[in-house]
Amino acid sequence: MENGRVRLENFYLAFAVMCLFLFIFILIDHMKTDRMPQLAWNSNDITEWKLIRADGSSESINLPAKLETDRGETVIMESTLPSDIADDCWIYYYSRCNNKVYIDGVLRKEYNRMNTDVWGGTVGDVSLFLDVNASDAGKVIRIVFEDDIVKNYDLYEVYHGDNLGLIITIMKKNASL
Repeated sequence: MENGRVRLENFYLAFAVMCLFLFIFILIDHMKTDRMPQLAWNSNDITEWKLIRADGSSESINLPAKLETDRGETVIMESTLPSDIADDCWIYYYSRCNNKVYIDGVLRKEYNRMNTDVWGGTVGDVSLFLDVNASDAGKVIRIVFEDDIVKNYDLYEVYHGDNLGLIITIMKKNASL
């Protein structure tokens, strides 16, 4: 019994040391860039969203939200990207349905649950990332949700930041799971 406890304690110690080395490696790698990291150790959510329904009506929406819709109804979320976006940054959002992301009217990302490389052909929930850069600052972002199967869309927060800031945000949001 005592031998098993010692091995478990050694495992936890080794795991903690490995995590510490990974953390230090990421920190050093992040500091080697010639630019000042944007939102290092943090990410910001894009908070002001306008919801546009299929009938053309629009309203302000706070995320996260559960939106009551008819099955297959198209819903659009629209906002303006922050003015402080730098090169090598990302937009991160979570989705449970098919969607397309447009920045300044140009399709930049498309996700279809049925066209994935996952064995079985479909994925229920997914974290999506979109590469953005300084030229995207201040432009309109539009996320179009259109899924023939889904009724009542779940809309989640949308974040922007550098890669490390978003990783930390994801870890913080999922720490309780």
